[in-house]
Amino acid sequence: MTDLPNDPIGAAWLAQAYELFPIGRMPVHSQIGGRRATQIRDGDRLETYQAAMRPSLKPAAYLQFHLRHEVPHLEFLSRLFAKTGPAFVQAWIDAEPTG
Repeated sequence: MTDLPNDPIGAAWLAQAYELFPIGRMPVHSQIGGRRATQIRDGDRLETYQAAMRPSLKPAAYLQFHLRHEVPHLEFLSRLFAKTGPAFVQAWIDAEPTG
C-alpha cells in the first residue's frame, strides 16, 4: 500500500497535510469509511473506521490518533517534527496537561 487512503486519518493525514512522506513503508494506514474493517495485503494493513472516529481538524488530534491506533513510525515522526517545530505538540500538551 504505497498510496494514501481516500479519506485518511492518523499518520496518512499528517503525511498528506504536510506533504511529508515516510522513507520506509508505514505498516498501517487508516481511513474513514462506511463500516469498521481491516484489510491486510502484502504485509500492509488498511484500517477503516466509521466517521465517529474522525479526529478534530487539528494536527495534534491526528498525531494522537496515530500514537493510539497505529504503529508509530519514528522516522516519519522525526521528520514531521523537524518540519513543523514543536508548536502544535506544545499547544496539545498545554490544553491537556494531565491527558
